[in-house]
Amino acid sequence: MGRAVCGAGIAALCLTTAMAVSGCASHTVSTCYPSAVHLNRPTAPAGTTLTISSGPFQCHASYPAGKRYGLVLALAGRAPVVRLGTTSVHHDGSFRAVIRLPRTAPPGTAFIEVTGSPYDKPCDDASAGALSSCASYATQFTLLPHD
Repeated sequence: MGRAVCGAGIAALCLTTAMAVSGCASHTVSTCYPSAVHLNRPTAPAGTTLTISSGPFQCHASYPAGKRYGLVLALAGRAPVVRLGTTSVHHDGSFRAVIRLPRTAPPGTAFIEVTGSPYDKPCDDASAGALSSCASYATQFTLLPHD
């Protein structure tokens, strides 16, 4: 009986240690994703501006001073992605940026992707049978023709 209890205790300690080393402990940013990103409107003509923002982390995570996110316009395969620049991120993970959409961007479904967050970490969903289900930090909108 004593060996079984001791073995269970060691297994629990090993699991806890493995979680902390692998980044699964609750105090790491890797298990606490940023709040969802939002745009100020669901449609926008090419050549105009959009405001993208996100609230603070919903946990105790934080970023060091000087943290920046990259912003990318993805056009759902109609054209190459367009780098829109970078934006400062607050200590609590929140940010707000005004971005200008290229005048030449083709209309249709589009995404603003945010790079530089915990969502960028590699994932291995494909090994579980999914084709490409890893989450990304992005928001969708409809890009309208230039006015």
